[in-house]
Amino acid sequence: MKKITSIIAIATSIAATDVVEAQSIQNERQQNPYSLVYDGAITQNEKGKVNIHPVTYKIKDITIAANVYTPANYDTSQKYPAIVIAHPNSGAYPNSGGAYTLSSLLDLMSWDATDQIELINQPLLMIAGSRADSYYMTDDAFNKAINAKNKELFLIQGATHIETYWKPEYVSQAVNKLLNFYQANL
Repeated sequence: MKKITSIIAIATSIAATDVVEAQSIQNERQQNPYSLVYDGAITQNEKGKVNIHPVTYKIKDITIAANVYTPANYDTSQKYPAIVIAHPNSGAYPNSGGAYTLSSLLDLMSWDATDQIELINQPLLMIAGSRADSYYMTDDAFNKAINAKNKELFLIQGATHIETYWKPEYVSQAVNKLLNFYQANL
């Protein structure tokens, strides 16, 4: 009986810890006004930069929440070639961009992006942030691409994965590297 009581106490403690951690994560997510959950996500709009505008719209009887991204120095009196509505953290509706069906997720679980990567026999440049949570996958793919010519892994020091998309100092490093690589290999 004492052993069962101890096991129940430990299980309850673990469950309580998980609930507290989940609530803490949820509170952090609720602090971002655009429901962006990644580290370093934009939390406020700034003049002269890309801005985010939360919107909602209805499809059938479902209210969908999304973000509209407007370019730096956006002027409502001007016309722009495209406006992209990006659903926060993937889609909220089955047919929205970025949403997955269960069957597609099951297919992805069995798919290895590095399967047959050794067949690449062209110049290969891979770019990753040194602090990216996905860096280990880039490193693994790079090491498996054994037949690539002029193979190079360019690390952007201090950058997370997401920051390589929007932080100017990291984006400029990636773009400059791409320009040099293309000039040398195309």
